[in-house]
Amino acid sequence: LLGEPPAATPAPDDWSDLARIEAMSPQERLAFWLREFDRCIRCYACRQVCPGCYCPTCAFERDDGLWVDIGIEVPQKYVFHLGRAFHLAGRCVECDECERVCPMGLPLSLLNRRLVREIEALYGHRAGREKALTPLLFELGPEGSPI
Repeated sequence: LLGEPPAATPAPDDWSDLARIEAMSPQERLAFWLREFDRCIRCYACRQVCPGCYCPTCAFERDDGLWVDIGIEVPQKYVFHLGRAFHLAGRCVECDECERVCPMGLPLSLLNRRLVREIEALYGHRAGREKALTPLLFELGPEGSPI
């Protein structure tokens, strides 16, 4: 490294992009996401580019039918995207690469940012803003209490 590292510039805590979705009724929100997920082609570009996805074997590519299915019908795509979003809760650094690489233009950052906001409100944690590298939701003791 040459010179001093640049000072970090924190991203603004602007959640205005979520306002449109949150203004919808639960039924409208479900319809919105089902329409969006219906366009998904399950190419996994969102998962491949994500710095938070690092499991050696992705549960969403297994075809054992136990928890998830690799099908391309809307219910399977819904489970994939919601499952992936919850799996990244506490790890998403809001780089929005998932949305940038999506060939179908799905607004994936809306889903991820909603969980980012919830994690920050509940636990005071925002991924990528602390020096600690261990994800928040992996910091639990044997009885589920924080370590």
